[in-house]
Amino acid sequence: SVWYQRIAEHGYRYTVTLPDGSVHSDLAFFPLLPALERAVSAVTPLTLGGAGLLVAWTAGLLAAWGIFAVGSQLRGRRTGVVLAALWGVYPTAFVQSMAYT
Repeated sequence: SVWYQRIAEHGYRYTVTLPDGSVHSDLAFFPLLPALERAVSAVTPLTLGGAGLLVAWTAGLLAAWGIFAVGSQLRGRRTGVVLAALWGVYPTAFVQSMAYT
């Protein structure tokens, strides 16, 4: 998201006024993703956008592992695999690959 990238680059305090006069502020966005984007970008050759994608993909993999671990603990390994796979193919799962919260 452009908002998160702007926060990672410049910090908070950015506002935009829309044609209808409404004002939108970056204070509505949580700080963890921009902080992780900036940290990853600082220690790798990735741009802030690339770092955001890497953070999102890593978080998605960790979430899938967590879903697998819970299912595996409750009903066995096969259940864990099925739950993680179902979560991965859910219609809104593509959002997990975006640098967005």
